[in-house]
Amino acid sequence: MTKKFNWSGFTKQERMEVIDEIEELVRGSGGWITDHQMFSNFSINITIEIPLENAKVLYLKLEKLLRMDLLKDHDDPFTLTGEEESKVFLHVHFIHEKPDLKMEIPEVPG
Repeated sequence: MTKKFNWSGFTKQERMEVIDEIEELVRGSGGWITDHQMFSNFSINITIEIPLENAKVLYLKLEKLLRMDLLKDHDDPFTLTGEEESKVFLHVHFIHEKPDLKMEIPEVPG
């Protein structure tokens, strides 16, 4: 059975650099980014699949990059062991004073 974790973090660092670093940390911990959803330039949700035994390692690495908050409504990766896979739902909020990044969507004739 796949264990699921909801993690949340925030940072004042530059958004694109942080996203690149997260990707490197995930790969370096034996995980894969399976999905992501950007919400303007203020936040991103990233879905990660990683062996359960590596989830703790990834969390500790992310703590060095982001201000992390382990949401307590799910299993704690620090107490679990096993060979199974885990799924991490990581939400990152970027703190800055830049305006909301809006994408212009062209109108479709019809």
